[in-house]
Amino acid sequence: MKQWKNRIKAMGYAVANRPFIPDALMASRRVILHISDTPTEIYPFLYRVIEKLKPVEIIHTGDIADNYKIEQQNFHLPHYQKAVSEFLQHVRIISNAGVHIAMGNHDDLETLKVVCPGERFDDRMVELYGKKFYLMHAMEEDPVKEGYYCFGHKFEPLTEVGEARVLLNGLLSINVIEVDDWTVHHLAYPLGTNAYRKMTSGRIKL
Repeated sequence: MKQWKNRIKAMGYAVANRPFIPDALMASRRVILHISDTPTEIYPFLYRVIEKLKPVEIIHTGDIADNYKIEQQNFHLPHYQKAVSEFLQHVRIISNAGVHIAMGNHDDLETLKVVCPGERFDDRMVELYGKKFYLMHAMEEDPVKEGYYCFGHKFEPLTEVGEARVLLNGLLSINVIEVDDWTVHHLAYPLGTNAYRKMTSGRIKL
């Protein structure tokens, strides 16, 4: 019954472009936030999520300003640079979380180096609170190692929470991992996110 109530609440919040965060998750002391393929139109929504959850770590698996498809449309690069700079600077203002980025096909390495000097942006493994997190923009191979696989880019593979391996598709949902008991939660992106990504039917641009 509570799940249905939460779903109804979540739908109402989505219409109002506000994040719905269940009470149990709000009570958590330490969480890791995973997002991916984020168009600039949803930045205010993401800021609210970050401010409410106060994550200890934020994982972004690429295409930080996903409405700018700079791989095919490089003339959008100045807009992309401005958006990414403002987004990451604002995240630093509202959060003390560590930020881990695996760049996507619509990201620009030189821009990221300027905005986040000294950081890595390649696909890689990072260890967080004793657990292994594999960061990548796209899941191209079957996972074989134990750990948390964070990715985006496509609608598949789907998120899958197993005993040894956890697959988290950040394109499908905002993923939140509780550090204290490793429970995984999934929050909905705001309505219209896939349209902003240009990933609606008939006009998919990955």
